Amino acid sequence: MDASYYINPIPAGLVLTGIVVSVSVSALMMALTICLYREYHTLNLDEIMLKLGKEEM
Repeated sequence: MDASYYINPIPAGLVLTGIVVSVSVSALMMALTICLYREYHTLNLDEIMLKLGKEEM
């Protein structure tokens, strides 16, 4: 058989790897967001910075 009949698996592997990495990063960011909300009861960064300043005193 001629080599032109075969499919190159590299692009498919790279696409699947990209999907897995993006889902993993999204899950990590969601977990960190949940932890942040549980700790400070807000996702507003200005309020969190104010609370951090009060905790250091």
